[in-house]
Amino acid sequence: DVYKRQGINAEYGGDALKQGWEYAKAPFDVVVIDPLHPQYLPNITSLPENYAPDMIIFAVKPQTLPEILPLYRRFSGQGCLFLSIVAGISLCAYHTDLGEEEYIIRAMPNLPMTVGQGMAVLVTRRPLSEQHRALGQAVFETSGKVIWLDKESLMDTVTAISGSGPAYFFRLVECLAAAGVACGLPPDVAMG
Repeated sequence: DVYKRQGINAEYGGDALKQGWEYAKAPFDVVVIDPLHPQYLPNITSLPENYAPDMIIFAVKPQTLPEILPLYRRFSGQGCLFLSIVAGISLCAYHTDLGEEEYIIRAMPNLPMTVGQGMAVLVTRRPLSEQHRALGQAVFETSGKVIWLDKESLMDTVTAISGSGPAYFFRLVECLAAAGVACGLPPDVAMG
């Protein structure tokens, strides 16, 4: 199956997903809106009036979302799945702008998605149809593993841990260098 995808891509989160799909040669037809990059569509009004995506993915900075989210209400009531990788924005905010009956997934993927080794955590506020759940999961399974949460309140913890991954790595490097110094290496050699 080839799915029509509508992505909002304004920071590395959207790029990571797109790179992961390309890496995995996923069968997705992706349309990206990004006013900052000329290779993509500049705004939602650039889409044909009859455009009917199976899914819309929001991957923007959190402060950008309130400005653009109401524009996507035109896709509400059409069975479209809305998926967000925007950090810190609750499902309630999406339902407020898009409608209480809409199918919405909040997700937190990590950067290894770009090379097919990622992990994404997903949550939804209302039950999804089997088709919508499979569609949302397929977006991330092409680039890694997927875990579903039962409670959205756990998403802040996931975001904090996922976003802190580089800090854990650098702390490990510091510990290894300190061990090298303790064993007699000069500090510049231990860190080199």
